[in-house]
Amino acid sequence: MSTNQQGISKTAAIVSVAAIAIAAVVYFGARYSVEDHQASGAMTKAAREIGEQVTSADVKLGDEAISKVMQTDVYKLLISDTAFAEAMQNDAFREALANDRLRSAMSDSALREALNSEAFREALNSS
Repeated sequence: MSTNQQGISKTAAIVSVAAIAIAAVVYFGARYSVEDHQASGAMTKAAREIGEQVTSADVKLGDEAISKVMQTDVYKLLISDTAFAEAMQNDAFREALANDRLRSAMSDSALREALNSEAFREALNSS
């Protein structure tokens, strides 16, 4: 059988299946048609409860400090830094960050200035 004849036979098979499907739909549609009194309920308009509009007084926001931190460039740098991710996996490092004395010390502006000074960096690099 040539490829042209194969194409024609495939087309004939598809047309035959489509004709049988159409005939089945017409047959069962005419034989089992739904009368008007049987076709109610599903085609009606949906009844929806309409409530009051939500206002800003209805929305209660909690502490927004975390969301503000997450919007900073520093946060973006930290979450993409693999060294920071590794440090956060260390239990001792996490315990140190949770220490109240360390937090108190880090909030002292004099200590922060000292840590950011060039002399402190040089001292760390020389050891």
